[in-house]
Parts: sequence; structure tokens; C-alpha cells
Amino acid sequence: MSDDRIDRGTLIQAEKMITKADDPTKGLEMVEEMMGLVTSVDLESGDDGAVFFVAETIPRVVYSLLNRTDFDDELENRVFRFLEMVLVFIARTIDTGSESLAVILHEVLCEQSQPFFNHCTNRGVCEDISDIGDMHEGIFDDPNLTQEAVYAELSHGDFAFRGAGCRFVSMINIFGRNGGFRAMRDEILSEKAPPSVSRVRLLLLPLFEVREYLTAEFAQWFMRIRDRVCRQVLSLSDEAFKNEFKVAQEVVQLLTGLHKCTLHADAGEAVDRFRLDFALKGF
Repeated sequence: MSDDRIDRGTLIQAEKMITKADDPTKGLEMVEEMMGLVTSVDLESGDDGAVFFVAETIPRVVYSLLNRTDFDDELENRVFRFLEMVLVFIARTIDTGSESLAVILHEVLCEQSQPFFNHCTNRGVCEDISDIGDMHEGIFDDPNLTQEAVYAELSHGDFAFRGAGCRFVSMINIFGRNGGFRAMRDEILSEKAPPSVSRVRLLLLPLFEVREYLTAEFAQWFMRIRDRVCRQVLSLSDEAFKNEFKVAQEVVQLLTGLHKCTLHADAGEAVDRFRLDFALKGF
């Protein structure tokens, strides 16, 4: 990416137009345009503008928006559209290994801790998935069926009463349908460049935050990572296990919570066995 396409001055200007203005629309348009310019290649090559954009601009903008509660219906819908575009951007660039992107994803999916979601009117347009038939795990393996896959859903009892409601669930599905969850799972299962335990934790955290919305079919598909991650944690050297203990312990907790969302009849037994092996390794 050439320097004249995006620079720090432009990024700082856009950020101020969002974080300092009552109406952030113009700044949102600028950031959205920049998201269309930045590629995975830019991030992997260490392009100064791209790295600054991901590490500084997007986090500050997203945090600012998620902490606001003063938007009217029109601006609220505009912010939702922006957050959806952020998720699409992350979905196509998270395979770069960027820590910032994983952290931003976690923040966006922390529905219950974000003032914006808790105070929104839930009057925007969202997808209707009420008439979608039974799914199977294979739908998540086939790129041609990605747009038909349902990664998350809102129960009928919660539909009208949960803050961001169906809009939030739609955001989860948008991330999945743009390849985000597939990229995360592929990275965790990578034989060529296995991620560190710390990186696995970063990738699992956002999914754990939305576990109550996940469809059982998707959870079961994603949790094919379980055996691989369990082996990785249990095969750490004594020194690495000592240094990474807190992180590894959290990974165990994340896996435990996510595995309970699957269709496996032995989910509890398998998780208990792993937790026991983990505890024994600590002695």
C-alpha cells in the first residue's frame, strides 16, 4: 500500500471526527474507506499506515462507539452498520496473526459489557432465520454454502428482551459468513505454523463471549479443535507450563465452556477428563 493512500494524519483526523463529534458519520465513512484499502499483505509486510490503522485507529474508534449511549435511532443503525463492516474487515485479515484484530473482535462481541449494546433500541433491520431448516456440520466445511450457514441464533424467549437482540446475532453471523470463524479454526489447527497457547486464548475468547447464541451444529464443527488444543497444552514442557500456567488454565476454561455447547453426548465426560489431566500435569 503506497503512502499516499493512507497516512497517520488522515487516520488521526478520522478518529477525531468520530470520537469528538456528536455525529460521527463523516469519520465513519473515512474509516470504512480505509478498511477497503488495507489488505492482509499490508499487515504482514509491516506497512506503517496499515499497522497504525489496526493497532491504534480501529481500537480507539470502536471503543469510543461502544461506550456511547446518546445516539438516536438513525445514528444507532449507522453505528451497527459500521461495526458490521469492522467484523468483515477482521474476518478477512485475522489470518495475519494480528493481536490487535483479535482483541477488537473480543470487544465487539462483549455484548453485555458494552453500553452501546445495552442501551440500543433494537429497532434496526436484521435477518430472519426463523424458517431455516435443520443444519449439519458439513455446511460449515463447504465454502459454497457459507451464506446459508447459521452460526448464531436468538431463542424465541429472548428475542424481544435482550438489548441489541437480533442485530447482535446478525453481526455474529456476518462474521462467520465472511470466513472469520473458519480462519480462526484453521489457524488453531495449522500444522505448518501452530499458534502459541496465548494466541489460542485470544482466538477462543470472542467465541466464548457469544457461546449462549451459538448453534449446536456450529459449536460442534468449531470444537473439532478440542483434541488438538488439549494435546498442545498437555505437551508443554515443564518450564513452559510453569510460565504459561495462567494462560493455559484459561484456555482449559474456555474449551470447557465451548464444548458444552456442542451436540456431543459425552461432552461433560471428555471435558472432565481433560481438566483432570491438566491438574495432574501441574503437580
